[in-house]
Amino acid sequence: MGQSGGTIHGVIAVQRALELYRASMDTFAVLYPQLQDTDFRTTAVSLDVPVFFVQGAHEARGRVEPFRECVWFWLCPA
Repeated sequence: MGQSGGTIHGVIAVQRALELYRASMDTFAVLYPQLQDTDFRTTAVSLDVPVFFVQGAHEARGRVEPFRECVWFWLCPA
């Protein structure tokens, strides 16, 4: 592949990365404020379906803290 082919792929990759960044910022700006006051420890005391929680080694702090703070997810009957 020539020099111009590599350049166009680089431009497309940068454009896609910027689109993903903008989408993430939209999520933070719109969705998170709506969910900020939701406490599943009080609103989801039982579930009618099995639930699986998966955590990665480098999970974001906001997704890890509920698991460290309490055992809600173990006590919730499914």
